[in-house]
Amino acid sequence: MQKRFVKALLVCIALCSILAVSYAKLPPAAKILPPGFILTSEKDIAGTTMIITARKDNDNFPKHFTDLGISLEISWTMQPMADQVMKIMAGQPEAPAGMGPGPLIREEPCGKQNFQGGFYICRKIITRSEDPGVSSTLETWRVSWTGKAEGGLVNVNINNYYGSKGSALGLIQSIIPKLSGSK
Repeated sequence: MQKRFVKALLVCIALCSILAVSYAKLPPAAKILPPGFILTSEKDIAGTTMIITARKDNDNFPKHFTDLGISLEISWTMQPMADQVMKIMAGQPEAPAGMGPGPLIREEPCGKQNFQGGFYICRKIITRSEDPGVSSTLETWRVSWTGKAEGGLVNVNINNYYGSKGSALGLIQSIIPKLSGSK
């Protein structure tokens, strides 16, 4: 009796693994990444989560600041209850304005709304120069988009984007159609 149970359990685990792998996932990074982005990592975690990270220098970045580059993360997570999770996430309020990781950085909410079949959350990052002779500030954007994909959720996160909020959203908008099964 115990041997039958063990065999049935092993068959069940094998079938669950096959089903997990059969869900739509992200295409290879080479098909998703926008021009100029350099792949830093591509991970498939047990067939239930995929994460692609990439980096690119900002264009026309001010000289008095250090360009950390635009970081891009695209992920897919298996989530059979994607509709319910999206509803909960979309209903949560934006975080209030606050100080960043250091005294020279402040961040402000700059919008949360429906976008391209999902929703985005935007944060404006305002950095003062470390140079006492420079009185200017730098504004960059952190934008995160969440949407549904077959069998799960897809996230596109951009951080340290120098330019307009509209161009940051345009970058996300250029990635969304490349995601397999995104709706």
